[in-house]
Amino acid sequence: MIQTVLFLFIIFCLPTLGVVLPLVINTWDFENATVTAWHSLQAGASPLDAVQRGCAVCEEEQCDGSVGFGGHPDETGETTLDALIMNGDTMEVGAVGDLRRVKNAVGVARAVMEHTYHTLRVGDSPIAGAGAYADSLVGGAAATGDGDIMMRFLPSFLAVELMRSGATPTTACQTAIYRIKKFYPEVFGAIICANSTGGFGEFNTINVVIIVKTTGIPEILS
Repeated sequence: MIQTVLFLFIIFCLPTLGVVLPLVINTWDFENATVTAWHSLQAGASPLDAVQRGCAVCEEEQCDGSVGFGGHPDETGETTLDALIMNGDTMEVGAVGDLRRVKNAVGVARAVMEHTYHTLRVGDSPIAGAGAYADSLVGGAAATGDGDIMMRFLPSFLAVELMRSGATPTTACQTAIYRIKKFYPEVFGAIICANSTGGFGEFNTINVVIIVKTTGIPEILS
């Protein structure tokens, strides 16, 4: 079995009740990464720069033998790297996966965020929670539209969790889209939802045609 250690790194700089900020927190005992990020903040670096530098230290040091080049290989015996960086102010995201012969994966992720129109080098459709999500106890949801933006908010997962909390399918769809529109008012997107009792709904910003067929409805509705 191949063991993978996930390295998470978060920096908070906005005021939060009861917390003295800035704050640097990461998983595992990777002290050099934490200290590097902290010193970067103290020297005036932006939170994004600080978190990138902290992660880069772990990539260079190959923390725990699992982060960065030379870490645990995949099932074919090759080391491949993944990384994600996110700006909580703008909801911009840069992510990369399956990188080969690259040592600084977080730097590539930052470049994707700042120098391309993409979030990840694949679309939202294969991302659980973005393109689609289902829980037989609750229902399911699927989304379409500008995947590079929509995948940042996991709208399908959000819609299912809203239905779990009692929202109707239509309300769940509306809330998931409005969460995105808060940051991207002109977003091109649509989401459909169905709950486990047969209720369904949709909401979209693009006048997309929705097709529905059920035993309770003799004709296809759109």
